[in-house]
Amino acid sequence: MTRKELQELIAKSKATMPYYEKSIERDAFLFKWKSNTEELKLPKFPEILISLEGALGYDLKKNLWVVGSPTGKFDKYGDFQDFVCRTLDNTDMLGYTAKNHTEVVMCGNTPLYRSFEAERQFYAGMKTETDRSIRAQLINSRLNKAFIAENDQQRKMIDKAYEYMKDGYPMVIVTKMLEGIETVDLTSPGEIEKMQYLSSFYQTMEKREANDLGVDLENIDKKAQVTSEEINQYNDITTLEYLTMYEMRLMFVEEMKENGFDIEIIPNPVFFDEPTKEDIEEGTFEAAEAEEEAPTEEINEKKEEEVEVNEDSNS
Repeated sequence: MTRKELQELIAKSKATMPYYEKSIERDAFLFKWKSNTEELKLPKFPEILISLEGALGYDLKKNLWVVGSPTGKFDKYGDFQDFVCRTLDNTDMLGYTAKNHTEVVMCGNTPLYRSFEAERQFYAGMKTETDRSIRAQLINSRLNKAFIAENDQQRKMIDKAYEYMKDGYPMVIVTKMLEGIETVDLTSPGEIEKMQYLSSFYQTMEKREANDLGVDLENIDKKAQVTSEEINQYNDITTLEYLTMYEMRLMFVEEMKENGFDIEIIPNPVFFDEPTKEDIEEGTFEAAEAEEEAPTEEINEKKEEEVEVNEDSNS
């Protein structure tokens, strides 16, 4: 990453408070990378590079790590033909083209080698704006009056009176100097109850971003009782994105092994537990069809039992 890119990253984080940086830091630990090949040294935080750039690769000819993006050309199998790459420090080569699979092995963040930078900026921006609205609402809820002074002398007297009251000292006021002063209510303390809607919206943004990473937070702000079906209904949707990312990394691991480099990419159990053989078998179409047929069979069995009970009672 160049100095200019780093400065731009810092500028974005300042514009969106700490949320942008926090989301990128969290991306750093979505998956754990491990090299079992002594001569292959991994980047410090490969997941940050993939999240920001969309793809991280290893140049087989020059033996160095690169970031890059596909040129858009496909081979006869529909795979990307080549990538425009650059070294991580931008010192050696910038924007050179490398042939996919033969010259460079790329690990895409998604099947389209898509960066998460735009998504992180979006959620950071929405949460920042929500915080500003919450702060404005909080200020507006203060019980505070604005005094209308007829002249500068009266204004100074009011300011002095408040200074004395703030420090807990008594004050001598000239007769009739502050009598009949009008006030204006600039705040609306009663509107503070609407703060809950802003807080709920903030939680909605948190849930949406977490769901994209496979963390189910759909019931984080549920106030009423929920059924087990409601709790589990988003499981498949929330894990889809994370599973797609994991699949791309597994493909990269296999291709690196084919080229003599033994690496591991392990999913963070906080986000997703790697499926067992039984889980995979249960997730087949045949298992799904059997699960759909099961309730019908159970109903028929219950009906047969009811018929037997009735016959026994009649006899």
